[in-house]
Parts: sequence; structure tokens; C-alpha cells
Amino acid sequence: STAVLFTSTEYLFMTKLALLDSVLSSLTAISVFCYFYTFFTQQCNKKYFWVLTYLFSALAVLAKGIPGFAVPAVIIVVSSLVFKSYKETAKYSWGIFVFLAITLPWHLSMIKCHGAMFFDEYIMKHHILRFLGSDVIHRNQPWYFYILTLLWGLFPHIFVIAAQVLEYFTKFQVTVKNRAVMTDYYKYLTLNFIAIIAILFFFSLSGAKLITYILPIYPFFAVIAGAIWLKFIDFGNKAVYNSLIVLNSFLTLAALVLLFIKLLMPIEIYADFQKLQVLGLVIFIPFVVLNWVFLIKKRRFKIFLSLTFFMALLSGFLTPFVYEFNYTFGQNDLMEYAKLAQKNNYSISTYLTGRKYSLLFYGNKSRIEFQNDNDLLWLEKELNKKNNLLIIRNKNLIGLPVKIKEKGVKYSVIEKL
Repeated sequence: STAVLFTSTEYLFMTKLALLDSVLSSLTAISVFCYFYTFFTQQCNKKYFWVLTYLFSALAVLAKGIPGFAVPAVIIVVSSLVFKSYKETAKYSWGIFVFLAITLPWHLSMIKCHGAMFFDEYIMKHHILRFLGSDVIHRNQPWYFYILTLLWGLFPHIFVIAAQVLEYFTKFQVTVKNRAVMTDYYKYLTLNFIAIIAILFFFSLSGAKLITYILPIYPFFAVIAGAIWLKFIDFGNKAVYNSLIVLNSFLTLAALVLLFIKLLMPIEIYADFQKLQVLGLVIFIPFVVLNWVFLIKKRRFKIFLSLTFFMALLSGFLTPFVYEFNYTFGQNDLMEYAKLAQKNNYSISTYLTGRKYSLLFYGNKSRIEFQNDNDLLWLEKELNKKNNLLIIRNKNLIGLPVKIKEKGVKYSVIEKL
């Protein structure tokens, strides 16, 4: 399961970035797994795991807010209903005092330091309005956004998961209906399955969606995928075997596309892509050939090892390219504009960008104005300002009577025609 977790594409790449979502994901998972242990430990030890559940949930809240509490809470409520353990859940609800003892001091300190601004920004904007679907951060996505995210985020294990998902779902339905005869093994898998459904449902309800929000789901998928892999390695399974043939066919096709990519892209783009192509082929081709050998000989454990090492190498060598792409895709535009404004003592105005913290951090925060409404009169007024940088997303430039003063990857500085 650990190998699955650290070779799932999204978890693999995103947890290497300096994101609080990684900390939130880890602490939330620990909190929930501690709760799972309450189903299996002796009665005299249950209180310790309940305390740990609340403790790690509190730390998750300090890492990145309300999801650190909401995600474990939803899983605990649903699991309590499924296994009819709500009396025990209520019995240990005193753990909320542990939670409050850890979370309250920081929140009270922030309110004391920042007053209404902390409440408006942290609680209202970044929790309530995000969840209710306000476009305040311009991250509205359809309800199925995370289903699509998981299709690539769980690569390459999505193939074996897809091969067994219907069988496991049917098995979970049967085991839930027969809780009295359920083994600890299937109870544990069922709890992880509940966690997956609860997390997917919770974050899909949110109006504002980013791919990193769904990171807490991966440890629980890793347990399910680990169980599927283990059963396949020990006993074999035709559906899983066929899914691995499909996977390696996909990797073979990817290697061929990579080999002839020069014919498919403009020469100026290919010049920048060439190093990545060589690196990709050096990793892709040996493992694709190796996988076919193991598949033909039905070396099931070696197939798993091969895929694990393939993803590890791919991650190790491609991470710098991912970092560079992430950095250059708009974020450094804002940093450079903020530094320019600071150097020349300019004010900054932004139009339909949302509240950008890169500008606040690198610029003079007392001289920055964010306009998130489609207000052309405000835009005209700002265009007439002297010593002011007016920043806009490139996608919002269409139809505006302005000219570009400085064009970035995602954001540009504009001025009057």
C-alpha cells in the first residue's frame, strides 16, 4: 500500500511541492487511521486511539483549516452509521476538548492580532465562500472534476483498481449487510472504502476546486489498491492481468509518441522539449520491454516491482521539469510585477484576478487594489492612473480597449490604447 501511495502520479508529484495540502493530507490520514484502529483494538485501549484521532485532526486544522476536522468528522459519522457504532462515537466525544485545546489558542491569537480581516479572509473567504461555490478565487469546477482528476492521479494503479472496482463494491455491499460475520480484514477494507466515498463526496460538493484538495483520498485508495495487488500477486486474477496488458499497451504507445514527437510539434517548441524527450525515452523503453517480458511469463510480483521502479525513476528525473513548469506558468509573472512596483514605488491594481498573495508578499501591500467585479468604469479609472501597474489575466483581455505593456505567461500589465 505504501508503494502504491508513493507511485500514484498526483500524490507523487504534488507532495514534493511546498504545499500545505501535503501536510493536511498526512495529518488527516493519520487521524482517520487512528479512528479505524478503534474498531480493532482492545476495549481498554480505545480511548488512546480516540484521543489520537482528535489530536491529529486538530493538527490538520492548524495546517490548513476546516477540512482537517470536516474530513475525519464525515468519515466517522458515516462509519458509525454503517457499523452502528454511534454509541461508542458519542461516548468518546469528550475528545473534542483535546481538539479545542490545540486549535483555539492559535485562532484566538490571530483574531486578536488581525481582527475582522482574519475572520473575513480566513474563515469567510477561504472556507465558507470556497465551499459554497463563490467565484471569489475563480476556481469553480463541475461536480465530476475530482473523478476526472483521480483517473490520472491514480496512474498507473487506476488500471488494476478499475479492473476490480465492481467486484469489490459488490463485496463491500454484501459484507456491510452481514456485519456480524465480517472478518477484520474486510471490515478494514470497508472502512477505507467509506473514507474514499466520503472524501470524494465532500470535496465534490465544494464549489471551488483545485486538484490538490483531493490529496487526502490517496492513502485510502492506496490501501484498497494494495489489497487488489496483493491478491493478484498471490492468486492471480484474469481481470487484473488484462488491465495490466492494457496499461503496458498504453505505455508502449506513449513511448512511440515520445520517439516521434519531433514530427508532431513546432520546431521552436521541440527545441525546449528535446532534453525531456531523451530522458523520457531512456526511462520508458527499458521498462516497457521489461513489463512485456514479465507479463508474457506471468511474473506477477515482478510486474509490480517494475511499475514501482518505473514511477520512482520517472518522478526523480522529471520533477525538476514539473517544478519549472509550475513556476513559469503565471506565478513568477506576479512576483516580477510586484518587485517592479516595489522598486519604482508604483501602486498596483488587478482586474478579475482574485486576491493574489504573491503581490501582497512581494509588493507594497498598502498600495494594492483588487477588483474582482466586471466593472469597466473602474478599469477606465485605473488606466488613467499614473505610476500604477494594472494587471489582468491574459484570458480576460479579449474585447478590452487596451494595449499590453508587458506580457507574461498568464498575467499581463496593460495600459490605455
